[in-house]
Amino acid sequence: MKEGEKKIQKVNEKSSNDFLFSQNNFVYNLVRQPNDISYRKLNEATRRGYLVIVITNQRGIGKEIMSKNDFEKVMAKLNEELEKHGAHIDAYHYYPDVDDASPCRKPNIGMFLKAKEDFLDIYFKNSFVVGASWRDVEAGKKLGAKTILIGNNTSIQIKSDYVVNNLLEVVSIIEECYNESKND
Repeated sequence: MKEGEKKIQKVNEKSSNDFLFSQNNFVYNLVRQPNDISYRKLNEATRRGYLVIVITNQRGIGKEIMSKNDFEKVMAKLNEELEKHGAHIDAYHYYPDVDDASPCRKPNIGMFLKAKEDFLDIYFKNSFVVGASWRDVEAGKKLGAKTILIGNNTSIQIKSDYVVNNLLEVVSIIEECYNESKND
């Protein structure tokens, strides 16, 4: 693992073929805009085997706007808030490099491949990549994952599989896909 990459894995050691990869804002907004229904829906998704893995570019660390330690404190606080509501982050990877050509900086998929090293049973085609940026959508497409774009950003040239307005809709889509796969 290169300098600046960070991984924290929760004690949650369940095995699953379904993963939810998320841009950090997805989790941050869930904490910032608490919604019991969203927490409950997120819990349902994790009970069905989805793991929450945050994959996030953190250029601010590379530019020394924020320290690695500060970022890790923010992530610990986010997880603490989620756990108060029965939700959690299973793992996170961040990359602070300012160079867009870096293989680990989204939309490149290096951080996703590192997550696969931690969770060997990841099948990207059964996973969701959730985010508010074209970088998230492009990374998800490269992986063959389902993509969920939060917000109707018309400047994004890459077509996402789903476009939603809020976090509740994200979890509803995951739930809907789960129910469809169960019936197949």
